[in-house]
Amino acid sequence: MAPSETEGLTDVQCEACHGPSAAHAASPATAPKPVRSPPVETCTQCHDGAQDGGRFDWARYRPQVVHPSGPAGG
Repeated sequence: MAPSETEGLTDVQCEACHGPSAAHAASPATAPKPVRSPPVETCTQCHDGAQDGGRFDWARYRPQVVHPSGPAGG
């Protein structure tokens, strides 16, 4: 499922989880790649208990945001 099709992620951009990637897009052979599978610590920067009402559960949420690789899927 594409992130834009996942409830609650409609306005969240790829870089929020995968890090900045403009340099990689400009020079894929030499610039660092975006983070493919961000660690839970990346998630808890936003899902901190206050912003998400304490609902964040890594084991339950993770399968909902994993998406295929490639231009159309992230």
